Amino acid sequence: MIRFRYIAGTLPKQFKSVSITGGEPNLNPNLVKVLLETIQRSARFDRIVYNTSGGHMESIISEVNRLGLGHKFCINLSRHHYDDTINNQIFHSPVDMKSYVHDVVYILGSNGISVTLNCVIPNDQKWGYGFIQDYLGYARSYGIMNVVFRKMVTPTSTLEPSFYEEQYKFYPLLGESSCPVCRSVTRKVQDMTVTFKASINEPVTVMSNLIYELIFQPNGKLTMDWRGNREVEV
Repeated sequence: MIRFRYIAGTLPKQFKSVSITGGEPNLNPNLVKVLLETIQRSARFDRIVYNTSGGHMESIISEVNRLGLGHKFCINLSRHHYDDTINNQIFHSPVDMKSYVHDVVYILGSNGISVTLNCVIPNDQKWGYGFIQDYLGYARSYGIMNVVFRKMVTPTSTLEPSFYEEQYKFYPLLGESSCPVCRSVTRKVQDMTVTFKASINEPVTVMSNLIYELIFQPNGKLTMDWRGNREVEV
């Protein structure tokens, strides 16, 4: 953690957003506590994105409130299907998570913490034409009105719209952005904000001389690639 504190305090000012991901970060609440305390002390990040499947959230919510980070904290709640039986299989959950997650979403909203439902969609037509609409109904049942559909990343990923995104290209456009390694399109679908995202497997393979993102690896290295081969000194 000494290494992480040093990095958090010395990064260039352009780095204003930090993402906590895994694996499942909630499986190690003590580590998350130290990370959040370090982020809070650095006072340099405007946005904290927390990626989780939703289990064991109580201690995390308590810590976010204790540190006064709720206004910066955004939850990306991973659910890859509208059928929670399938979700339980994907996340190896021993119990039905639906009622638990519903309560967690309510508590997060009550504390001013925004929640986005995050779904990784297959590159083929596996789920069929009605999948997106059924999924949006599922999100609404949780009281979540922001949904992100991410194209599954593979070694041969492209930024082309998925089969599922193409079905919604005539809905009102709220915003879009792109770069050589990622693309994002946000639309208003009925009363919901829906974003379709695509990215390539390793940004460094396309932007070899530019830093797209920095990854703090478990071994303490700071790298510009997820595999941990391109180390960066700060």
